[in-house]
Amino acid sequence: MKPLALVVSMLIAAPLVSCSSDTDAEAPKLEVEWTATDVCPMSPAYWEFALFESDCPDNTCGDLEARLTAGDTAGALRHQVTTSIPEAQTASELESRKYAFAVVARDADCKPIATGCTCADAADIKLVEINVAAWANCVSAGQCSMTEACSPLSGGAAGDCSGAQ
Repeated sequence: MKPLALVVSMLIAAPLVSCSSDTDAEAPKLEVEWTATDVCPMSPAYWEFALFESDCPDNTCGDLEARLTAGDTAGALRHQVTTSIPEAQTASELESRKYAFAVVARDADCKPIATGCTCADAADIKLVEINVAAWANCVSAGQCSMTEACSPLSGGAAGDCSGAQ
């Protein structure tokens, strides 16, 4: 099990839906609210939150994990860069399907220093917790020390943090 380095909690709840006799009514949309808690002493300058459609191969984020480590969030359905951990963010109008919930912590040059990703079916969950750390530094996911997990990644490409809020 990966040690807790940074937990990003996302609460998923379906909005209230009124009863209707319309058989062609759309399925209710889901709303995602996420917050983060910084536990690693890396002090990122930027936090990038991204939401991807995913088939969740073997209940993982699949090849997305390597892309995040390289700083690549292209193709995200939702994307936001912030300069601090927000109290809460909300993404609404989500379909009932599987998603990869991702976070990239970035340094002052907007290079990735830590990542995290959790894949889940929005129809089946109420809370998603993402452990964000430098997982690529770990020799084995099951044997990762806090020193490895909390040492900034190196070699990732700088992203575009110019629109950070």
